[in-house]
Amino acid sequence: QLISLTVVSVAGVVLALYYFHRAERAHEEEGDKPPLPRLSIVAYTSLPYLTYGFLYFTFLFIDRVIAWSTDNAYMPYLIWFRGEYELGLDFALLTLIIPMGLIEVVVNQLMLLLESEQKTYRASEAGKMHEAYRRMYAKRLTFVTVFSLVNAIVMYFIIRAFCQYDVSWLQLFLDPVTQFVLIWASIGYSFIAVGLMNSLVMFCLSLPKQVIPCVAWALVVDMLLGFALSRWVNYSWAVLGMTAGALVFALTSTRMVWRMLGKLDYHLYVTSC
Repeated sequence: QLISLTVVSVAGVVLALYYFHRAERAHEEEGDKPPLPRLSIVAYTSLPYLTYGFLYFTFLFIDRVIAWSTDNAYMPYLIWFRGEYELGLDFALLTLIIPMGLIEVVVNQLMLLLESEQKTYRASEAGKMHEAYRRMYAKRLTFVTVFSLVNAIVMYFIIRAFCQYDVSWLQLFLDPVTQFVLIWASIGYSFIAVGLMNSLVMFCLSLPKQVIPCVAWALVVDMLLGFALSRWVNYSWAVLGMTAGALVFALTSTRMVWRMLGKLDYHLYVTSC
């Protein structure tokens, strides 16, 4: 896994350098060479995305660390890998693949509508525009939420049916811990899909800073609740911290987007400047 991640990272850097170099050469041939921003400005504008990414992936993996460090089971070391817990999370990740693709399409459609229809409203009709886009957002939010939950249920039965072809896999799949983690993680990842949709909407409007508190609160809830339940009940209950954090991520980000849409004309003006 480390080798593959290294290869992908290096290949991404090489391709980025190649395309940037080709674009610069094309501008030089045309006699157009715009000045590049200073490194300090690039670092400042990139920092919110870096912060969000760090918090988001910490949120995704912190429940594993909490579960693996719980000493109410066999614990020869400070951190002990628990396969039953990890297997449930790995199966549950399959429920996030399709919603992530759907989110790209839904948000892209919303942005295209925003680009084409915003000019049909007068300045005096800003309130009318806000309500129209809130209705569009609500419909897409409901669709993504229902689709993600239904997808989680369907994927559960697909995984169960697939494991029945191999007795050894079926035994692992039917482990009580794996089942418990799979069910709750699938629900949690469904909520994460909603949070990711809201985050993408804000990114498209160049508002990454507003998303950071949402994922930060999700991380705090995940750590506190997961730690307490894993120590008081069982290590597998750490997944409930992740599920609760995912719900917080979905709710707070939805509230954030709803508020933003109430001032959509202002944010569009700022983005276009």
